[in-house]
Amino acid sequence: MGPKPKKFASKNKPVSTCGFKAAGRVAARLAGMVSAVCLTALLVTGCASKQPPVQALDSEAYLMCHHFQRETFEASDALAESYEFEDGKLLAATSPHFIPAMTFTCKILKTVAAQDTPCQTVIVIAPGHSGEGAPIMISDLGWRTPWGDLVVDERATQAIYREYPLGAKVQIDRERIEQDHSASALMPYIKYYLPDVQIVTVLLNRSARLEDLAALSKVIAEIAAQKEVFVLASIDFSHYQPYEQTLERDAVTERLITAGDTQALKDLDGKNLDSPEAMIVLMNYAARREGSEAKILEKTILREAEPNGRIGYSYYVWGFGEAKSERHDTAKDLV
Repeated sequence: MGPKPKKFASKNKPVSTCGFKAAGRVAARLAGMVSAVCLTALLVTGCASKQPPVQALDSEAYLMCHHFQRETFEASDALAESYEFEDGKLLAATSPHFIPAMTFTCKILKTVAAQDTPCQTVIVIAPGHSGEGAPIMISDLGWRTPWGDLVVDERATQAIYREYPLGAKVQIDRERIEQDHSASALMPYIKYYLPDVQIVTVLLNRSARLEDLAALSKVIAEIAAQKEVFVLASIDFSHYQPYEQTLERDAVTERLITAGDTQALKDLDGKNLDSPEAMIVLMNYAARREGSEAKILEKTILREAEPNGRIGYSYYVWGFGEAKSERHDTAKDLV
């Protein structure tokens, strides 16, 4: 089960949980049902000037993982199995950030941990749910997790922050990154399965343009050319929609990703996926990696009974690499 977690006293101010409250009654109810009934189903903008120099990083300061749930972690870890790969390695993947669906995250990270070449840096690309802040936000700090400190990769972080084409579109924003569960929820899992890696944390707003995303992908590819990097895009796909609409929206999203149509993908709203931008960065990055191949490694659709019908929740693992594992589609009812 790994080492016993350390206890840390946070000096940070309390963080709002509005990101979870926004999910309301449906999310709370779904989380409870998943724990009791369906956990097995889850086994599954134009400034071109350079930024000013990055300030010296504070090695004693860390962001806090306020959204970690130990019981969910333990259940997910116990049930998850890694994906199998015939050749090459898993270069990048999507992972949900909805807490009850973190078994997918466990499976991805178990896969990366089992690869022949140890990963050195994980770059997390996640959505900014509030819509506030710069188009691209980055943290100059690591994370304090129950398993120890996840240290920031300073050189990789500064490479992104100082990238010329991005200019002032990239800003360091510790507070928004810490408050948003899209990245924070993944960090204890990364530290547990990949204890020696360093971390880069990036949040994207819908205001990020295609050219901004292409420039970010280019920098990540340049970083990956110098060290072993795994890119994890934190994305929830269609959710809180009528079940039939969920299926329709999933079909559209799959078609656009498979076709590599980033413009059409960018035009989608949050009813298809909550961060087309993170998916586009992943696609652009994978396209720069020779031999990379996009594949749905796993997909689960949950159905929750509601007075006016059934509500759908889609969770995908898109993997970029040469996988021999078959695609696993499941649909489960929450009753």
